[in-house]
Amino acid sequence: MTMPFDAPLALPPIAPVRASAAIELSWLTISCKDKVAHRVAPDLDAEVNAFWGDGAGMLTEILVIAQQLGCLTGWNIDPLLAVASATLDPDAEMNLATEPSGERMLVHERIRRLAGDAELRARYQDLLRRVWAEAEPLIGELGRPTIERAVARACASMEHGQSPLEVIGADHIARRHETFAALTDDALRAGTLVLTPSYIAGGHGHIVALPGLLSIAFGTGVTSDMARSRATAERVARDLKLLSDPTRLLILTELDRTPATVGEIAERVGVAQPTASVHVRQLRESGLLRATRDGASSTYAVDRARVREALQSAHDALLPALSATES
Repeated sequence: MTMPFDAPLALPPIAPVRASAAIELSWLTISCKDKVAHRVAPDLDAEVNAFWGDGAGMLTEILVIAQQLGCLTGWNIDPLLAVASATLDPDAEMNLATEPSGERMLVHERIRRLAGDAELRARYQDLLRRVWAEAEPLIGELGRPTIERAVARACASMEHGQSPLEVIGADHIARRHETFAALTDDALRAGTLVLTPSYIAGGHGHIVALPGLLSIAFGTGVTSDMARSRATAERVARDLKLLSDPTRLLILTELDRTPATVGEIAERVGVAQPTASVHVRQLRESGLLRATRDGASSTYAVDRARVREALQSAHDALLPALSATES
């Protein structure tokens, strides 16, 4: 006889979670500017909002184009930034059931205009490239690590029993709007729901119905200051972990006295050469050592400036009040 507690636990369906450079670019161009992690420069923002000349700012056309070009998810945004040479299909199904009818008509018309006007595509490409170029350093340094952590966190939450709707948060529009909640449930059952954490979206999110896919983006809620603090903490932790090994510290001490080859280092610190080689590689990859090539071998020396930087970063991160007092 099978008891109720013997039955396997039924967990909620799991939706894929994907990063998207195209969605980051879309959030950079839309007119909703409060609570976002980054705002483009005012002159560029004005140019973006006036581009179409139809009385509306950027809408969901970037997502429609990205899906047609096969770059809606992932970090490869090159096809979207090369839209001038792309072939767009204005007659393809776009769905957009989540958008107001007026905006659907505008997006269809914009895709039609782009598909038939090479000069317009070239101007659109130029605009997207300039917007992306302005934000790309920030996204590379802070946005991408933040998003990748959010992807891992969302996947882990669903594996432990949270539903996709719980993952995106109670305030998300997909949960607050009855029609959107129904669309989300249908997409989850059909296996067409895709979740995307967005750094640029900040405290916002979107739900956009595309052909064969329901895209739900949710802001990570991480500000640039928060992300920068996290990046600093991770860098300091890596440096401290590297310097926490007695053998690596001994290697640094010896090389600060006299530069040496790996073989000489192994002999001086009393370890096997393969072990010394591993430690030297780790120290060099972190920038704490520099190498000088001499024929078939390399001589290693301490980069004192980099060592000072690592120690100062740890000091500033761990003891900010003391640093302020001493400065």
